[in-house]
Amino acid sequence: MSASPEEQLVTSDQVILNTIQHLDGYLVQMMNARTKVDEVMERVGWNYQAESSKAFLRKVEEWIIGYDTIMQKYQTLIDSTQGAQKFLTQAEEEAHATGGNWGGPIFDVLNG
Repeated sequence: MSASPEEQLVTSDQVILNTIQHLDGYLVQMMNARTKVDEVMERVGWNYQAESSKAFLRKVEEWIIGYDTIMQKYQTLIDSTQGAQKFLTQAEEEAHATGGNWGGPIFDVLNG
């Protein structure tokens, strides 16, 4: 027996919400790592002038660029899902309002 479209929508919504919650937890860990990386970069940058420390700092800068890219894409995902949720909620409300108009006199006329 297959699920109704409403049940499928609720299931899909729940999957999306669970995924976003999981990503939120992971991103908190990434933000903590970013803070630590910033601290390390500051210490290494000020205290070490060797060529090896410069190579290390370049790699850390690459990591930060990757981090910033991921955070931007995540924010785009959140913005998109929130926009889609608002659109779907509004469409559902309009569908219920339209469906509600099929009662009363209109329904009586159609049923003749």
